[in-house]
Amino acid sequence: MLRSCWILRSKSISSWAVSLGSRNIHNSKLVLAETDSSGDLLSEAAKVKESEKEQAAQPQVKEASGGSGFENFVIPEELDVKEAALRRANAWLNREGARFKNVVPGSTNYVGGKVPFPLNPYFRPSPPMSDELKDRIYHRYLSDPFRNTPHFLGRVYKISYKRVEAILKLKAIEATMLDKGNALQKKFQKGMENVLGVPDPNKATFYEPFKVSPFKIKNPLFKTINEFEEFTPEDAAKELNKEPFAEIEKASNMNKFYEIDYPGLPEKFAPKRVTKEFISSGEKSGYYAKNRNAPVKTPPKPHVFGKDSRLGNKRWDFVFLDTSKDFESKDKPVIVRKRDGSLVEATESQRKQRIEQRYPNKLHTSS
Repeated sequence: MLRSCWILRSKSISSWAVSLGSRNIHNSKLVLAETDSSGDLLSEAAKVKESEKEQAAQPQVKEASGGSGFENFVIPEELDVKEAALRRANAWLNREGARFKNVVPGSTNYVGGKVPFPLNPYFRPSPPMSDELKDRIYHRYLSDPFRNTPHFLGRVYKISYKRVEAILKLKAIEATMLDKGNALQKKFQKGMENVLGVPDPNKATFYEPFKVSPFKIKNPLFKTINEFEEFTPEDAAKELNKEPFAEIEKASNMNKFYEIDYPGLPEKFAPKRVTKEFISSGEKSGYYAKNRNAPVKTPPKPHVFGKDSRLGNKRWDFVFLDTSKDFESKDKPVIVRKRDGSLVEATESQRKQRIEQRYPNKLHTSS
């Protein structure tokens, strides 16, 4: 009775194998041999048949070792380099690489864990923002472009205002392309979001950390100045070694109307600099005013009673309240002595503030 076995021929050693689970020997060659019932070698095949060669190329797995089986994979020496590499790749894909075939919702499934490029372990990108969240930001901007500025939207969604500006420009271009009949690769975009582990905007909040230098509060600083000496906010910032607030406000320009700067965008997708007299909710486009050409309403100038430069000062505006009993609390006259010496009627906000200071409980009850 004849039986088959594997002979492992090494450069330095020969060994018999009686089962497929035998130990591998490096630099060995697989040869099919025949033995009789006593185990003597009868004949040795010089070439392996194609079916037997395919069987020899399959990875030999030891369940007890707990490994993936790829390290025990043996390639016959008769195969060329390309064929051997292809078989190794297929063996890895069918075994260890099988768990990387499908995406993991809300997370990445990289071979290198959190590293998309194994040879560059220091590149650990954050997942991008979902397209659905970008649409929300864009439609919120269109609903009221005067209020929903990039700075305001950046604070709401906890992202950089520069990112908001880029999102608004991108979505305006997309809307223009769709309006012209062009198709967008939304399915491809959705697939890439799954691969990159983009979180669901309805379940997770996108957060972009801000780099803010810690603010240290120092001890109180006292500075004696003459009553008639000018001391401006710029002087105060200089004393505190801080940048003037006016410069910071000018640089940020938080309440400035943002106009999407890109050529060829229609106004219904990229609002232009218009007046604030608009009705955003009633129009189909959802962002504009029917009377967008109406002039801007400016508050009336306060009435000037007189001016005497000798009574002015370089530091303060003095607000005076008539405390006589001739008027109700809410109707009491309030006048202001400006720094240039002019005596003017107080604005409505100045009136309310001064009356509230003098009569904190009567203003609301009287009105």
